[in-house]
Amino acid sequence: MNIQLALLLVCSACCLHAQSEKKQPLSFHGTASLSLGTFQQQNYNGRQPGFYWSLNGNPVFGIYGHSMPVNVMVSSQQRSISGPFSQIGMSPTYKWAKFHAGVRSLSLSPFSVAGHTFLGGAVELHPGAFRFAVLGGRFQKAREADTTSIFRLRPAYKRLGYGMKIGVGKTRNYVDFIYFKAKDDSTSIQPIARPTGNLTPDENAVLGIASRISFGKRIYLQIDGGASLYTRDMRSPLLSDESNDEKLKKIASQLSWILPFHTSTALTFAGEAGLRYQSKQFQLGLAYRRVEPEYNSMGAWFFQTDVQQITLTPAFSFNKGRTRIQFNTGWQTDNLLKLKPATSSRIIGGMNISLNPTERFGIELQANNFQFTQENRYLESDSLRLQQSTLFLNVSPHWLLRSGTTMRTISSSIAYQKSDDYNPYTRQNLRSDFVFGQVTYNWQQQKSGLNLGMGINGRMNKSGTAADDNSIGLTASAGKPVLKNKLNLQANLNTSLSFLKGVKSGSGFGGGFGISWKALKNTRFYTNAYFLSNHTPQRNYQYLTVSGGVEYTF
Repeated sequence: MNIQLALLLVCSACCLHAQSEKKQPLSFHGTASLSLGTFQQQNYNGRQPGFYWSLNGNPVFGIYGHSMPVNVMVSSQQRSISGPFSQIGMSPTYKWAKFHAGVRSLSLSPFSVAGHTFLGGAVELHPGAFRFAVLGGRFQKAREADTTSIFRLRPAYKRLGYGMKIGVGKTRNYVDFIYFKAKDDSTSIQPIARPTGNLTPDENAVLGIASRISFGKRIYLQIDGGASLYTRDMRSPLLSDESNDEKLKKIASQLSWILPFHTSTALTFAGEAGLRYQSKQFQLGLAYRRVEPEYNSMGAWFFQTDVQQITLTPAFSFNKGRTRIQFNTGWQTDNLLKLKPATSSRIIGGMNISLNPTERFGIELQANNFQFTQENRYLESDSLRLQQSTLFLNVSPHWLLRSGTTMRTISSSIAYQKSDDYNPYTRQNLRSDFVFGQVTYNWQQQKSGLNLGMGINGRMNKSGTAADDNSIGLTASAGKPVLKNKLNLQANLNTSLSFLKGVKSGSGFGGGFGISWKALKNTRFYTNAYFLSNHTPQRNYQYLTVSGGVEYTF
């Protein structure tokens, strides 16, 4: 942690020195508000009390242009204070050098250090064609087991890590080599918590490569890869002590400088390559990705593993960008190492079309198809084979009409989704059809600020042998600023009906209003109310909530 502290101090000093001549040394601003409210209910198990209040403060302190917000809340239900010192970070830049200190997240390559948050420091240097980066810090905070809480959080060891990148090139052409290593501190929590949730102290080392090669101005090839040595339990025996395989012992000995080989150590690989052509009117991308089972890096949050896929993405643009067409198609499969009895494959195809021939009219069209197949080499029964598909279609036209200072907009959308099963034994239960549509109209007078809106929406759902489930709804809204925009009025209404097997099965009605008054330059008063009534054969309930308060800006 001495390296981490040194990096933090260096970054802080550089930040203050680089920006002290340009930024104001100290600043202070924010908001403070007081709100009150009531909640009335009938046959509704609401979580809000009948009367509640809250006092909120959001001061923001500034030091040489860097903001440090603090949130203070005191209410009838809880009290909390959260400040910037729980998570604070800075990343000043000076010419070709960039420094990081505090809570930061960096990405060196997709399969090594890829956006994981850590507490520590880092330096990135790009003088000319040279590329260098080094980082270090705490990647996971120690957490003791808590057996008294209802929501039991899994205990965790403190995890420390460091990494570096060295490469050559610039944005369009470069190659980087990455090394990252992290391990858990097995002494960071009480021994009693170790067996909780199968918790083990782990260790990880990753070698990565990230590169991009451009061919002219329009074609480039990007290649990323990673090799991860991951030990699931550092307390497991060393491989050299347990294995009788001399060849395996030799490999473990040769790689021991990277990571000691235990019986729980696994070596996995991941990589992707993409070739892309790009111009103003046409784009084409071809990509291949392969991630072996259980590939992991302590410098990244999550990987979809045991997968390989190929994707093709052509796109066209016409009429100065007013017409855009994009296609995507791909194939994906799992069980790369043939360790599972079943192998799944997926075929994905999609299309997006955006047409905007004039300022007044435009339409968006979207179509996607997803097909899933699973073959099990141990099962011969046709009733257990899987072959399913999902089709999704969406059409969304919109109109914009202007007349002087009056603007009218009409937007609509209709979506259709169909899920089908090609297995005749299960098709009747798994097939479903879903349709949703809506139309909204908005009228706005820009000079006076008056706006009126209304809409209608409907849903039709049929799933397997279940009864048809349909609904229809209406919405309306209005708003108007008055008193030279110091007073703002808003109101809305909505109602809905639902039907099951063609018979009315429920209804709902709701509405509310809001008033905001800017009494002084820095002071605003507001009040809001909302009512909801819902009726179903099983349950009827209503509730009304009214709130108001004052907000001051300083």
